[in-house]
Amino acid sequence: MNAALNDPARAPWCDPAQGLVARIAAHIAQHALHPSRTVVLVPYGQLIAIGRAMWAQCGNAGFAPRFETTRNWARSAGGFVPAEDDIAFDMARDLLTAQSLLTRAGQGGLRHALAGRLVDIAQQLAPLAAAQLPQQRAAWAQSVRPAIDAGRGSAWFDTESALNGIALAWVASSS
Repeated sequence: MNAALNDPARAPWCDPAQGLVARIAAHIAQHALHPSRTVVLVPYGQLIAIGRAMWAQCGNAGFAPRFETTRNWARSAGGFVPAEDDIAFDMARDLLTAQSLLTRAGQGGLRHALAGRLVDIAQQLAPLAAAQLPQQRAAWAQSVRPAIDAGRGSAWFDTESALNGIALAWVASSS
């Protein structure tokens, strides 16, 4: 019996009947695709190397498909390039943008302490903003603002509400 089938980590990939590699190969063959021109999307970047290794071990001889995440595939295709103040989901860049936004909002003295929290909030709000049509994001932000302002009252809640408001404006105005 194949040693890969005895390994519980490799069995889901290498099972000849139901393994991921066999199912990918069958899909490629069924649609008469060339493996080198095929992209297999994986949910996490950590699975790219695993997918390649499992294909090399269990897949058909010859060309292999590309294993990519949606983000690195879009980046390699020359897709979205964030503008200066857009949220980019690149922590280093987003921290610098957050510090700039905090300075412009009158929180320059606390920008280093608050920038990380601002990025966290913005990254949580970004999928909600992205679900809105670009021309409807400002109206969406206005409808969400009362929930953000509900926490005002103490110094801590005022700071948190201010961060929430800045994050909301940031994601609503991002491309």
